[in-house]
Amino acid sequence: MKINSIQLLRFCAASLVLVAHLKFDLEVVYGQLVLPRVLQGAAGAVGVDIFFVISGFIICYTVSHGNLSAGAFFRHRFFRIVPVYYLYTLPLLILAILHRQLTANALVNSFLFLPLLDTERFTSPLHMYGWTLCFEVWFYAVFGLLLIWIRRPSVPGVVPAIFISAGAIGMLLPSSGWFFIRFVLNPMCVEFALGCVAFLIFDKARRSVAVGWIGALLAVSGMMLLLSLAVEHEELGWHMNMLASKQMGMQRLLFWGLPSGMLILGCVLFERAVPLSRLSSLAYLGDISYSLYLVQPFAVIAAARFKTVLVHMHPVFFSLLVAGACIATAAVSYELLEKRAVRRLKRLFDRPHNPRAIEVGSAI
Repeated sequence: MKINSIQLLRFCAASLVLVAHLKFDLEVVYGQLVLPRVLQGAAGAVGVDIFFVISGFIICYTVSHGNLSAGAFFRHRFFRIVPVYYLYTLPLLILAILHRQLTANALVNSFLFLPLLDTERFTSPLHMYGWTLCFEVWFYAVFGLLLIWIRRPSVPGVVPAIFISAGAIGMLLPSSGWFFIRFVLNPMCVEFALGCVAFLIFDKARRSVAVGWIGALLAVSGMMLLLSLAVEHEELGWHMNMLASKQMGMQRLLFWGLPSGMLILGCVLFERAVPLSRLSSLAYLGDISYSLYLVQPFAVIAAARFKTVLVHMHPVFFSLLVAGACIATAAVSYELLEKRAVRRLKRLFDRPHNPRAIEVGSAI
């Protein structure tokens, strides 16, 4: 069963990231930023924080509504994330080889997701937005291992304790040495824990007028805080700087992560009290959000390729063209790759014994 508010928030988060990245397309074509000052920064990167909180919520929701073993959990996560990501990374790998820009660190971070070779600084994966999947995979690894070691119903409550403790320890350690240690202790990981906490509250809540009002208040407050703090602290959106500074990581958690948690918790509580069936027609937008995130670097490549033609367009029209092309391409990618190709690939390796678990898992 899909939660309609979560589906809509997924699309909104991907769209915020798209807006944040439009400046790269505009700079390639026009040679300078022609967006308003508020859009020239990285405030739209707050969509990543919304994604992380949603991921924590949905993973807990999926596991609690199905009878997934640890092995099944890892298989479902692998087929949901990896094949499509690899397909989008492959052209970038070829380009890196042709331009002699490929490094072992970038290769490991792109295909193993964890920065095991990095020392002082994080090496960006070949897919420029793949750094977020490094955090996602770390969260999946911790969650899946806990499914092995402790009872399944206890996992959503244990994950926050682990990530909050890890974030606190990370703030005490020196900012040097093997980067992987600083990566797994990055305060931004706590955003997944916020999603788990949101699920625990949602799971205990019952349909009532009071829950609806509390949800509405949290959602509106979280949204207003998020928008204002995203603009005021847009420097937190430059992820390479954030990953190099644990102080910026903590600021991003406090200024962007906590309001994101309020927004997600408020929306799901409100939907618990007031079923948002009218939003079901918009659920498809959430379905394409992963592909929408992955197609964005290719908009920059296409803009550079057709620069001589695009430069004659008005910047506003060009921005709308890029956004529309990305959304349309994401829809095609979802239909052909995520729904058909990947599901056929999954059937070759996965023999589901719990249809309910598969149904819920596919909603992510």
